[in-house]
Amino acid sequence: MTGAPRPAAWSIRRRLFATLGVVSFGLFLLTNEPVRRMETDAMVGLMREQYWSALGALVPVLQDQVITADADIDLPVLRRIADDFKQTYPAVRAMRIRGGDGSVLVESEGTVAFGGSATFEVSRMLRAGEYEVGEVEIVIDLGDVEAQAAQHVVELQIFFAGLLFLTAAVLVIGFYRLTVYPLRKIDEKLGRLAAGEPVADEPFKGAEEFLRLNDSVDALASAVQLQERQQELELQLQQSQKLEAVGRLAGGVAHDFNNLLTVILGYAETLVDDSALSTTSRASAGQIVSAGERAAALTRQLLAFSRKQVLRSSVVKPEEVLRGMEEMLGRLIGERIEVIVAAEEGLGWVDVDENQFEQVILNLSINSRDAMVGVGRLELALFSEYVESDTVIPAGSSSSIPAGEYVVFSVRDNGAGMDEETLTRIFEPFFTTKGAGEGTGLGLAMVYGIVSQSGGFLEVDSRIGEGTTFRLYLPSVEGEVETVTPSVPVVGSTVLVVEDEGLVRVLTREVLESEGYRVLVAAGAEDAMRIFEDVGEEVDLLLTDLVLPGTSGVELSHALRERVPEMKVLLVSGYDNGMLGPEERVIPFLQKPFERASLLAKVQEVLMSPKPLREPVTGENTA
Repeated sequence: MTGAPRPAAWSIRRRLFATLGVVSFGLFLLTNEPVRRMETDAMVGLMREQYWSALGALVPVLQDQVITADADIDLPVLRRIADDFKQTYPAVRAMRIRGGDGSVLVESEGTVAFGGSATFEVSRMLRAGEYEVGEVEIVIDLGDVEAQAAQHVVELQIFFAGLLFLTAAVLVIGFYRLTVYPLRKIDEKLGRLAAGEPVADEPFKGAEEFLRLNDSVDALASAVQLQERQQELELQLQQSQKLEAVGRLAGGVAHDFNNLLTVILGYAETLVDDSALSTTSRASAGQIVSAGERAAALTRQLLAFSRKQVLRSSVVKPEEVLRGMEEMLGRLIGERIEVIVAAEEGLGWVDVDENQFEQVILNLSINSRDAMVGVGRLELALFSEYVESDTVIPAGSSSSIPAGEYVVFSVRDNGAGMDEETLTRIFEPFFTTKGAGEGTGLGLAMVYGIVSQSGGFLEVDSRIGEGTTFRLYLPSVEGEVETVTPSVPVVGSTVLVVEDEGLVRVLTREVLESEGYRVLVAAGAEDAMRIFEDVGEEVDLLLTDLVLPGTSGVELSHALRERVPEMKVLLVSGYDNGMLGPEERVIPFLQKPFERASLLAKVQEVLMSPKPLREPVTGENTA
């Protein structure tokens, strides 16, 4: 559910500082006049007392002059005293000295505008004993003092406002550090948690209540991440189970198909070798053999997908493998993408499972195709390269490729490219950038596994918007493909063939009998045991299918060997011997579909071995 957009809001820190500024300014305006008046009244009161005291000190001097009041002597003295007093006290604006009869003896010049608390009069009586002989009056104007007081008030208010603001700022910062900052950290964690991002375990400082809240958020984050991981694992498990089910189906189909291909190839080869047929008929039979071999390659891919085939390493020419897939890749990639295949002449041999190498080419090509939207360009190249030490660091490794001669297979596209984070995960099983249901995330993981098992290395170069280049380094080796040559049969050898598929059983019997072998056939383990009861000691070789109704060829061979230990055993199956246990893989093995020459060569090889094989041997029987 999506809510309405959240309105813009102030942060707590800005709101606190703004509120503090407004309050400080308001206090400054509200308290200016009252504080000024209070200070002015206080200063006026102090000045009044000061002038009252000063005037009291002047009274004794004035009394003598006023009593005599001589115009030539006393009055000039009184005027000088008045002028000196006004100079001493600048705030005195006017001064009068009266005689006992109330007449004005001396009056200073100047006008005074009465009004306000800053202007006032101070008077003292002049006495001679108990008699009043005169009076002195002064008019004081403290307007300048009042202005100075107002300025002082402003300065004082500014100082206290600054002090208040500083104190409040310290309190706000402390409040922010102890409350707001922890809340913001917790809010960031919750935001990352809501966005599905990982929540790091960081040091946290704050009040005890916020520490408990942070611990609760961390616990919630751990629970959510654990749940997400559980869901991811469950999805991977479901994918694995689906792949396992499909793999079992593919393996079963391939096994049954291999039985049919064995019959088709066997009889087709018989027709090819039949000189009584016309050249056209024999050529047609040859086409059947070619089609059967291609079908056999297809079944091997199905077995590889079902994980019932192990790597069958052989020395191959990589350019022949690539050229053989060129037409198929063109159809698979599509017309919108230009496919360019280039192979350097005179490349070395590589030791690799040919079928798995084809799978690598296929997976990398499909991966590049999916990375291009609309038209594009896919370049497949094979070339040799001598790698110096410490020059190439492969994907998934911190050490460089060993120096030496390599055959390099390059796949380059001009698709979307990948960022650094994606590059670090592309070879992880189940990791995919495709949408749900569009990919299993196993394609590149299979490529990485096959290349690593083959002794090779992978290098990836990709940039967003510029495409991706995969480079596969396979060590160059010397050698040629081993060819199977028809063998000379061991005359008089008796072979017990145990095969539940009737067509394969008949074909095997005909091929062996045509080469001079004595062949006994059985459709299952029970038939084989009955035949063995009659002619057990005469059997030189047990040629049995690996999978039999109710038992297996391995169990049957163990039972028969208990009676005739020197009897040889050859297992045959539409599956690879990778499904056997490590101890059972030492038994000679031939995979279906097999050619006539391969069957005869393998039978002779086993019969001519000095004793029943119980140790690993080289060739097809090893994993």
